[in-house]
Amino acid sequence: MCKFKAGFLLAFILCLLMASMSKSAWAEDPLAEEDERKKAQVIYSLALFVTWPPAHFNSAETAVPFKLCLLGHISSGLHDSLQSITKTKNIQGHRIELLTIQPSESQPQCHLAFIGEALSEPLATLLPRLHQSAILTLSDQPNFAEAGGMIALLQTGQRVRFGINLAAAEQAGLSIRAQLLVMSGTSLLGKKNPHTQTPTAKDDAD
Repeated sequence: MCKFKAGFLLAFILCLLMASMSKSAWAEDPLAEEDERKKAQVIYSLALFVTWPPAHFNSAETAVPFKLCLLGHISSGLHDSLQSITKTKNIQGHRIELLTIQPSESQPQCHLAFIGEALSEPLATLLPRLHQSAILTLSDQPNFAEAGGMIALLQTGQRVRFGINLAAAEQAGLSIRAQLLVMSGTSLLGKKNPHTQTPTAKDDAD
């Protein structure tokens, strides 16, 4: 069983990704509650390896909440799991506030946006607007990194990994720690991650 301990965040993420996740984890399925809980933990853990520009997220101002926003169709299981995390976890000493927002909002006040399906706005116009506000974008939609998203949760059969579009993150002023890049199987629009010689050895899940 995966157990979280401070100082072992990378091992924790790897443990979650290597857990057997059925196809139902990525669909609306009442039996996928445990898988949605794992996905919520991965979203939270990935955020711990990202640094935002001080103008958008000042770690010293702990009274300001870290805003985790949900866009598009999000399963109730994932929403409830993320809501549970906000009650016990924090990001860099900031409490987490979970928000559901509409893609049409011109200037969303978010630090991280998890993007689901059935969006009313195409990614081609939504992502640049989010990135202008230094918002970390993450999704499990197909080809999310290729569309300009920052972190994509990828699934091939029952294998789960994540890919990082490093260029998109850097252009928005976000910094992703090297430890996370080493674990990532892809970076810069799916190209081989220059930080590791064996990009798929650690992140594929059987």
